[in-house]
Amino acid sequence: MGTIRSLTTLPLEIQHAIANCLTARDSWQCSAVSRSWRSLFLSNDCVWEKLSTEGKHNIVPELLPYRQCIRSSAVKILDAKVKESSHLQEIIKFLDSVPCRSVKKVCLKAPDLSSTVFFGFMNNSSASLVYIDINLYATGARNVTPDTILRHCPNLRGLYFVGSIDDTQKTDGLWCPTLDFKHQNLVKLLLDYRESLHGNFDVRPFLEALPKLRKLFLVFEDIENSGFPTADFLQFTPELTELELYHGSEYFSNEKIEFAPLVSEGEGLEDFRAALYLESPAAQTLIQDITRTQCRSLNYMEFEGEESLSLSLLLSVSGSIFESLVRLTLANADDGDPLALCAILLRSCPNLVHLRLHHVLFANDDVLSACLGPVSLGELEIWDCWDISAAALANVLTWMGRDTFLYHLSFNDMAAVTSAVLDAIAGLEYLEYLWLGECRFLTAEDFERFLDTTKQTEKKFHEIHFIATVLDLETVPDSETAQRILRKLDAKACEWKFGLDIPLSLRKDRPELANCPYISITHEEYRNSS
Repeated sequence: MGTIRSLTTLPLEIQHAIANCLTARDSWQCSAVSRSWRSLFLSNDCVWEKLSTEGKHNIVPELLPYRQCIRSSAVKILDAKVKESSHLQEIIKFLDSVPCRSVKKVCLKAPDLSSTVFFGFMNNSSASLVYIDINLYATGARNVTPDTILRHCPNLRGLYFVGSIDDTQKTDGLWCPTLDFKHQNLVKLLLDYRESLHGNFDVRPFLEALPKLRKLFLVFEDIENSGFPTADFLQFTPELTELELYHGSEYFSNEKIEFAPLVSEGEGLEDFRAALYLESPAAQTLIQDITRTQCRSLNYMEFEGEESLSLSLLLSVSGSIFESLVRLTLANADDGDPLALCAILLRSCPNLVHLRLHHVLFANDDVLSACLGPVSLGELEIWDCWDISAAALANVLTWMGRDTFLYHLSFNDMAAVTSAVLDAIAGLEYLEYLWLGECRFLTAEDFERFLDTTKQTEKKFHEIHFIATVLDLETVPDSETAQRILRKLDAKACEWKFGLDIPLSLRKDRPELANCPYISITHEEYRNSS
């Protein structure tokens, strides 16, 4: 076989394949080797497809020497996270000078962004943009507003806007957008104005201007003064399938609005999530109205309260039959009415498949027994529900082993999860996913017995997580026992994690445990070490 003496002697498609494997910074460095390499690496459009500040890149001044090498149609994505607004201004000025006419996605995070600076970039890319994600974190700044962005980007499909707005456009205490047009392409919208001096805004103009909207995410400072319509909001957005509402104090992550293809045809609201102060009259009215009018189309509901799920709210939900509902999540509620929740599980959700109760402190044995109501239940997650007893949990799981096809089971920080409960879990013939986290009353020995007695055949489990909280160092297995448990676990599950959470107060007596591999180990680590 001959020796390759020069990269440029390879076929052109192989040269490009090699160039595509390099980062932008690697390509810039390679371009300094020779004229032929400069031509190869800087003429490759993949180098310029995404301009990003990741990895401590500055874009400006780093790219200034290469401006003439960037074709106007090469740049598709701009991802700039900067600490100084002046830096962002320089980046946008640079892109305008190229000029970049084919940018499809823009993600910006900065203290502020004025309309003048932003539209310096829009001059060339307004028609090509399909997704904009803007996070402006300086309080009280007068930034470009989302209604202005929509006006100048007719082909936009997704807009994520977090930041302050110009409070001079306020009417009756609300920021009122100027939307005297119909935007026919936007399908996803997130608005969060909590950084404004007054974080309330009128939602109705957005709904009236966006007839094709499919997913709507709103973060309110105060829903009582939001101007959000209740009974008639769907008349403006007939294709809306997903609605998420968050109170200003709730943490919100932009992961919820990832730009992905839509598959639903939109025949009524399908996905409704509310993380609000659920005791407020406005929140209750809104939720009650949505659940009443959309009960036939909803397939996922999630309610997260700051303190409680009110009796009136639970009774309102239990008064409807949700024939299409397959996923229900209740979270972060210290107070509530167990009987009303039982009515929801026994009557309102006949086709429920996935039930999540996370930190619902009023959930008791009666609520747990009501989980036997939906015969189609396949996924059950109960986290931090401390009024449920071990006897009731073992009994319910035993019944589920006979009458349901439960395939997903997750418990976290549940004192009720004991060895008896583990024995009941071993009888679940169709179980594929098992999560046992913060188990204070289970030992490694209990878990080994479960692996020996479970009905699952070899590799039947897709995934198992077992994390036990060690209360007594005598329950910590020796190395030989631990290896035996790991061998059995690896034989039963395709993916797994095994861990022992030992408090620092106990670790002091056994310092050698700090480097013990089985204190926390995954299937990948185990198989790589074998």
